[in-house]
Amino acid sequence: MNFSSGEIIQLTDTPEYDAYPSWSPDGRWLAYESYYTDPQTGLSNLEIFIREVTPSNPQAITPIRLTDDSAADYAPAWSSGGRQIAFVSTRDGNEEIWIANLDSSENRFQQISHNYPATDNHPAWSPDGRYLAWASSVEGLQNIVISDRTQPEEAPRSIGSGNWPVWDTFGKTLAVVFQTPNQTYLTGYQFESSQLSIPITNLKHNVQGITWLNVELPQPLPEELQKAASITPTVNFQKSLEISAGVPSGRKSLVYINDVSAPY
Repeated sequence: MNFSSGEIIQLTDTPEYDAYPSWSPDGRWLAYESYYTDPQTGLSNLEIFIREVTPSNPQAITPIRLTDDSAADYAPAWSSGGRQIAFVSTRDGNEEIWIANLDSSENRFQQISHNYPATDNHPAWSPDGRYLAWASSVEGLQNIVISDRTQPEEAPRSIGSGNWPVWDTFGKTLAVVFQTPNQTYLTGYQFESSQLSIPITNLKHNVQGITWLNVELPQPLPEELQKAASITPTVNFQKSLEISAGVPSGRKSLVYINDVSAPY
């Protein structure tokens, strides 16, 4: 989507699941995750692909497969220097942060986090490419940690609770999503002091991605953006609660649906 005009260009058109796009710093390339099926083995899993972005005919470009592993590789994040891509992999049996060094053909992949049993996700580079932040979760408790890539031997430091970290364009503040079982909030921390810098704001809805850009949207918004902001999708069903007889207070019971066939 072009923020200035509202124009939308479709970049992929495949039967597979394609998601989590990340731009290269020069805007010419896009890294993304895709559900890939190996034609020889028939096995399927998430892999990371890179494709050149050509607005005139984007779907004619053949993507480059970056990862080739039986484990799941996903959630790419392109560094500001353009020569590294951070991503999540289950290569050691747990969700950990890895880096692909694009200038290296041998020993290209490097494991960054070693934090079992925590699951690590959503890597985000600082604007200068020195720091890498990600969300680490243990038993549902989410925490933002930061690694100084100029001091790789040092353990990552915790900055506060949250998920989906993103940096401001100066590298001074991180905005994060803070999730509870029933609510989703936006907040942020100062990078140096870890103090709260963004008041906790109730977002009212679940969040599946966040970015922080140094751009000013035109006013009024382009027509396409106005439509996207005003459309309320039609729900496929409405929830209803019926109290079954003979069920203790606070308990739930199964409801049998007679006109649905679900073999699995």
